[in-house]
Amino acid sequence: MLFSRDICTSIYLSIYLSIYQELYAYGITNIVISFFGCFTATGAVSRTSVQVGCGAKSQVSSLVGALFVLIVIFVAGPWLKTLPICVLSFGIGLLIGAVLGIISVIMRTLWVEAVSLGIINNTKVFLDQTKYQGVTLPAGIKVVSYSSPLYYANVDIFRNEIDSKTEKFKKVNKHSNGQMVSTDLSIIINPKSANSLHEDRFHQKIIIECSGISFIDRMGATALQQLYVEYKNKGISCLFSGVNDRVISVLKACGAFNTLQYVMYRTTYDAMLAAGFEENEINTRF
Repeated sequence: MLFSRDICTSIYLSIYLSIYQELYAYGITNIVISFFGCFTATGAVSRTSVQVGCGAKSQVSSLVGALFVLIVIFVAGPWLKTLPICVLSFGIGLLIGAVLGIISVIMRTLWVEAVSLGIINNTKVFLDQTKYQGVTLPAGIKVVSYSSPLYYANVDIFRNEIDSKTEKFKKVNKHSNGQMVSTDLSIIINPKSANSLHEDRFHQKIIIECSGISFIDRMGATALQQLYVEYKNKGISCLFSGVNDRVISVLKACGAFNTLQYVMYRTTYDAMLAAGFEENEINTRF
């Protein structure tokens, strides 16, 4: 471990260090000090790491550290005499730290906001529309990114975020013939427009960018399947892009892949092309 520390330090400081030189130094030092009843010569890994992080490059830093320890022993010693008693409760501190760490991870997965993406002209780069200028999307297409694992604890939050970003697609739209028609196909205010509505019922497209979803469980897979089916019933075509292999394996195990495999694309750009030219982009599907 000490040799690994020395090698890593030399690489960090761009200094050539011979392993054999270190072996000779440790061996000769321990031979000499054995005649004087001294402790075995070794190195402090934590102290060396702190010194390297502070930019120390010579033995002067060790001298400063030794002076500080001397001051603690003779001056601050009485103030630290109860410290060993506190150390006995380190198990409670570790438990509290572990619990707080788990809670923080869970809360970060719950408090994730979906982001509306746009594409830079003449590129395949998608960026947040609220943070970058010059990113647009063709009419009738919405790209939403969700960067969090999708599991039982945040399924409802995921649905609410997606619905909030696509709210305008779910509102009543004005049809080309001047009649008001609901996007829900079960409600047709003007029956005569049913045929024309059926022809362009999927003119609205939603692309869910899933590259930020690292893993899902059964409830997450069911949520994606229900999202696709519900939007399809409302006259909105829902596509998925950037789904990783781990998520796909869960979808297959849960039986949702059979429903979603024909609307899943490797990149968001492929999904956007398929949203306008689905028949010409079949090869980009999973």
